[in-house]
Amino acid sequence: MTEPWSSGLNAAQQRAVEHDAGPVAVLAGPGTGKTRVLTHRVARLIQRDGAPPESICAVTFTVKSANEMKDRLESLIGAGPASGVAASNFHSMGRRMLARFGDVIGLPVQHTLMDSVQRNRLLREAIGRTLDADELDPALLADGGRDGLASRIWTWITHLQQNAVFPDDAADLVEQWRHLLDLGGPESSPWDETRCEAEAHKLRDFSAAAKVYAHFDALRLDRGMMLYPDYILLPIRLMRASERARSIIHDEFRHVLVDEFQDVNVAQLELLRELAPPAPGRDLCVVGDDDQAIYGFRGSDDRAFQHFNGIWTDAETIILDESYRSSPAIVETAQHIINRANDRYQPDKSLHARRVFDSPPPEKVEAVHVMHNTETGPLIAAMILADRKTNPDRALSSMAVIASTRKTLAEVGQALRLEGIPVDDSVLNPDQEDEAVQDVRSWIELLTTSSGASMVRLLTRPPISMDTADAIAFQHAFERDGRIARAEGEKPPRIADWIAEHSDEHAGLARFASMYSELHDQCTIRPASQMVRSIIERVGVAHRELPDASTEAERIQALVRFVRYAERLQPRLDPPGDLAAFARYDAELDEDERSGKQPDLDTNTDDDDPQSEGVRLLTAHGSKGLEFDTVFIPKIGLTKGCFGNLGDSKDPMLPEGLSKMDAGPSHPKQSRQDEVRRLFYVACTRAERRLVLFSKAAKKRSPGNHLFQELTWTGEAPDSVLLQNGQDLLARCIELGADLRRYDPQLAESTPIHARSAVLASARRTARKAAAAALDRAEDGIDSPDHAEQIEQTLMLAARTLAITRALEFGPIESLPGWLLTEELSETAQQLSRALNEAREDRTTAQNTGKALRPPLKLSYSQISTYTRCPACYYLRYVLRLPEGDSAQQLVGTVTHRALELFYKRWIMADAEGSPKPGRDDLLRIGREVFFEQSRLAGGADPALLEQITAQLGTGYDALHSDTDEIMMLEEQAPFDYRRAAGDPEPHCITAKIDRVDRLPGGGLRIIDYKTGQAWKKLLEPKKDDLQLGIYALALVNHLGYESVDELQGQAEYWLFATGQRGVIPFGDINFNKVRAEIDKAIEGMLAGEFDPKKGCTGPCGTFFPDSDSLA
Repeated sequence: MTEPWSSGLNAAQQRAVEHDAGPVAVLAGPGTGKTRVLTHRVARLIQRDGAPPESICAVTFTVKSANEMKDRLESLIGAGPASGVAASNFHSMGRRMLARFGDVIGLPVQHTLMDSVQRNRLLREAIGRTLDADELDPALLADGGRDGLASRIWTWITHLQQNAVFPDDAADLVEQWRHLLDLGGPESSPWDETRCEAEAHKLRDFSAAAKVYAHFDALRLDRGMMLYPDYILLPIRLMRASERARSIIHDEFRHVLVDEFQDVNVAQLELLRELAPPAPGRDLCVVGDDDQAIYGFRGSDDRAFQHFNGIWTDAETIILDESYRSSPAIVETAQHIINRANDRYQPDKSLHARRVFDSPPPEKVEAVHVMHNTETGPLIAAMILADRKTNPDRALSSMAVIASTRKTLAEVGQALRLEGIPVDDSVLNPDQEDEAVQDVRSWIELLTTSSGASMVRLLTRPPISMDTADAIAFQHAFERDGRIARAEGEKPPRIADWIAEHSDEHAGLARFASMYSELHDQCTIRPASQMVRSIIERVGVAHRELPDASTEAERIQALVRFVRYAERLQPRLDPPGDLAAFARYDAELDEDERSGKQPDLDTNTDDDDPQSEGVRLLTAHGSKGLEFDTVFIPKIGLTKGCFGNLGDSKDPMLPEGLSKMDAGPSHPKQSRQDEVRRLFYVACTRAERRLVLFSKAAKKRSPGNHLFQELTWTGEAPDSVLLQNGQDLLARCIELGADLRRYDPQLAESTPIHARSAVLASARRTARKAAAAALDRAEDGIDSPDHAEQIEQTLMLAARTLAITRALEFGPIESLPGWLLTEELSETAQQLSRALNEAREDRTTAQNTGKALRPPLKLSYSQISTYTRCPACYYLRYVLRLPEGDSAQQLVGTVTHRALELFYKRWIMADAEGSPKPGRDDLLRIGREVFFEQSRLAGGADPALLEQITAQLGTGYDALHSDTDEIMMLEEQAPFDYRRAAGDPEPHCITAKIDRVDRLPGGGLRIIDYKTGQAWKKLLEPKKDDLQLGIYALALVNHLGYESVDELQGQAEYWLFATGQRGVIPFGDINFNKVRAEIDKAIEGMLAGEFDPKKGCTGPCGTFFPDSDSLA
């Protein structure tokens, strides 16, 4: 009968579990069963070999991992034996050692974990002692003073601690470095004069750091003040200092196992050396994967396995290479990426897919080209919605978006929410950004410093809700009166008194003054932690904006964490421990500590626990150890934050030969490139069944470390990857049933999806703030029926505004019921609708009287297109001449077209004269000139629009312009006669306004139409019945005097200036019969008086005639 410890193992896993002939390193790739090996090895030790559970030390890297190991052991060997195994992370293990033997190294029984304020103060004290002992050159203070010196010294001390270098060792390194400098560098690679000078300066700082380090170390031990790394360093010290302690520990822990070994730093490796020294009889098993070493920024050593072999020279290596997680395509793709690393412990190590799926997984990894990175979020949403249509039982929590940065995740998360897809983005919401926490911090700042900035924020926030401009003016007036008082030798007014004097200037000021006075009076008599509670309670920051239930819950959680933070700091504050002391202490803390993060040795603080059933949003570092059915990886590129270059390392480095662990390190730049590659490898191997990669399309192969191109470029791409066009993929998703509620190709091309989110959020926020302000006014007291009616009216308007916002989020404006709209709200709805659907090409407002037009008609593409979209809108604009409101995006289009026209006219003239042609800078200058001229006419310049125009012109010049182009026509008005197939007594006249016509090198022609909006698929891949290009081609045939379209050779193109792309269709591919049929249908309707609104139209036609029957 098979024992539990040996069941369910493949051959390599069995070898790893049964190995008992000394140290062993198990290289376990993603999904190959490393946790299974660890738990079954523990079970083998207990069940087969009879080892007491207490003799087994299993070390992990997180509390969560340790708990998971205990759970697995319990299910495998039972709760009793499992509870006896010492499973913990490195720091918890070290703390237990210090609790037993800390006195050996002089550590007090009671000790505390220092924060950055205590550390910096102790470091400055150590610098002072070093100076007093005449061990430090005072000239070092010239660069930044004592704080600047402390910063430089701390950088070195951190490096020394990560490498388990103690003060005595550091002093020895100073002498070795000085000797090396005297020799002019290593004999194998001597230093030149410049390098020697640089090393001398570095040695000077290092020597100072070594001396201060000794005083700092003595001070913290004497006072029992610990740093987090001390739970690794001090156990090393005590085992080296005490034979008794070392013997006891060795006797108790006869079997040592380490999980995620690739993540150790040198100090942890040294602790492991002390715990299981390279001597006969020691049982040591380390499990990990050098290809997944991704924590170099935390001090981890990516050459941990090489160091392991250097210490335990008789160790055996066992490779687990059968992956039971991912599909063959994912495994092959990931292997292709990691094979190109510059330095691997086992270069020949390869994964093999062994998982058996219930249904066949995709045969390829999907690599998707997008025209712009902003398209990625909506495309991921479409793919999820399409998958939900075909696989409704697949949980959203089985899908993950894994990115290099939180910023990218936030952008994608926003797009998913817009499509109604729940997301779990708990990793993206630090408490520091919570509005309520910011309000509490602003009150603390105002109460302790009378800061103008905090006053402005609080005046504009509920319950005051003052206009921002008024709040700033109010702050300026307060500061002005203070300056006047000081100039006259008087005491400046107190904020509360000054505000009370001006309370008649705003309804909420008296309330604000009362709150300030009440809280200020408590500041001097109550400790800071209680004052934080008082602010939250008195101001009501959790509920003032009437947040929705979800937001309110998150807000309360953030406030509770802030209260805990204040409670934790209270014992460390300077006397008297009041709010001012808290503010000073808080300001001195490192940023991560101010956000509430603090190492915890006993509590699971990992951020990878799902907080909801939505799609998981994770950084690549945060995804380690997790797995998902489907993984989307957006924004893969060359730069930092895109799985690209990391940049140069700023960490200090000892000269070669002085490093504690010297295993022939790789080139620093290659090492950083490898870490990015490994990070991408980790992200890819989180996927089980489906992996989708996204990158911005490129015209040529990038010279750098572009991981997406390695997988897709001809000649480099593996067979496991399928390259797809984003727009094509989107179309397929829609065909599969992806109901993109907010993705409307008729929307303005330039309206990015995040803009709609911002519009909706702003509308909701404004309504809630208005309601909250009304309730605050009611709380201040209602003094008349008119006052009560005014408050009721505000609350009613806020409620209806929220209802209107919700309706417009999912449907057109005509879907709003009439009873919901008052005269005031009708305008609000119109404004919100326009904001959501701005800048549609040739977008019009419309109305129909049913009156037929008289032939012949004078038409343009814009008129025909408008009629096709909505006959009523056409009638309003082109028959009744209803003015169309100007929009920002119309200005972008107007300026860009005019700038291009002027530029190319000068370019043609220069070409004809043989003079230098204008270039990119000239185009941008012309764009600025046109913009300011147009803005003057429009009443003011918007810098954001100028930035957009400049970017589009620059992108267009870089990607679309060529000095070899032969331009024939610019901004040409090309009218032509047109008769329907059914016949017309007189020809109609259609005028095409063609941006540009070029002669191609082969003799054909090219029609170019400029587009300044979004790169829709219909523009990137014009259909054969494209109405605009078809009409322009017909106009060009007439303009050139051709007998038929068959004589027209060449192509028509859309130039997309937002992305620098082209949409191309040869003239021969245009189906002119379908184009003519579309024109004929429009003319027929116009002549028949058919001007009914188009169902679903979001234009103003619904405002004028909401009942389509009235147009008959």
